[in-house]
Amino acid sequence: MDAHARTIEEVAARKPAGILVHGFSPALKGAIDKAMDAGVPVVCVDGDVPDSKRMSFIGTDWYQVGVVHAHEMARLTGGKGKVAAMMVIGIDIYEYCAQGYKDGLANYPGMELIGVFNDETDPAVAARLTNELVSAHPDLAGISNFDATTPGVGAAIKELGVAGKVKVTGMNVDPPQIKYLEEGVIQVLVGQKRALFGYYGAKMLYDYNHSPVNITPNDAGVGVTNIPPRVDTGIFVITPENVKAFKGEGLFHETGITSIKDGTVASVPEKTVTGDSTIIPFDKASHLLF
Repeated sequence: MDAHARTIEEVAARKPAGILVHGFSPALKGAIDKAMDAGVPVVCVDGDVPDSKRMSFIGTDWYQVGVVHAHEMARLTGGKGKVAAMMVIGIDIYEYCAQGYKDGLANYPGMELIGVFNDETDPAVAARLTNELVSAHPDLAGISNFDATTPGVGAAIKELGVAGKVKVTGMNVDPPQIKYLEEGVIQVLVGQKRALFGYYGAKMLYDYNHSPVNITPNDAGVGVTNIPPRVDTGIFVITPENVKAFKGEGLFHETGITSIKDGTVASVPEKTVTGDSTIIPFDKASHLLF
């Protein structure tokens, strides 16, 4: 059994009042369904497992991320030229993003997508791919990167001396990305409101257990929950023109999971288990179970 799925099952066996899971893989479906069947509510954050019985998903609309990348790239290139995309191939959220990118580019007949390339979430691979693409396509107009390897693209673009000639739209607002944006190596960054993932995830589990709001006279009996099945936390765009307005203490720091205790919200370090999957259990008082 996958280690992440096994961890969910082990946590669910402790009968917490709820679990937050980073639903990064469809392989977690069985464990999520088992927890839900056992009466343990599961909320997915950041990554979704839509085919599972999970109660809700809170995170970014990745299809819309792709659409925004496409429109921003079209703006940068005047709607003409060859472009490439990089991401982790085979992961649902990035596949949604790629589809949004393709659909967005379809509005610009003068643009050609030469391919979607697998950067394996490794900045070194992203840098190598960038070198290969620029070498193979001297007329390349732009590269869109959908994951955390944007700094690898930026490093290669800068080293090749094609900053500004090859436009770059990247993902997330970590310090390396901001540095390349301010240097003119990257032209657009698409940011996620990641601090909201854990906040609303914990709040939903609290509301599920404690909210006085009832949808029907017998919500539990008829299988109706008092929380929404999906929350899009939104995205924002940073450019060299507006980056100064965004900069401020703490802005680019991604906070960890938050807990709701006695009606208040408190930040706590993120609990990450088995590498990629974040699994946060809560007890009936909405205390974190670590």
